[in-house]
Amino acid sequence: MDKLTGIVDKLKDLYHKYYDQFMNWYRGLDDVGQFGFLVAAFVVIFFILIVFILSRVTRR
Repeated sequence: MDKLTGIVDKLKDLYHKYYDQFMNWYRGLDDVGQFGFLVAAFVVIFFILIVFILSRVTRR
C-alpha cells in the first residue's frame, strides 16, 4: 500500500506542477489570446468527438 500511496503522491505533484505552469501561461495571455485559446480548444475537442462518432457509426 505504501508504494501505491507514493505513486499517487507523485502523480498529484506532477498534476499540480503542470497545472500551475499552464495557469501561469494562460493568465499571461491578453483577453483575445485567452478567448482564442478557448475557441481553439473547443474546436479541437469538437472535431475529435465528430471523428469518434463517425468511426462508431461507420463500423455498423
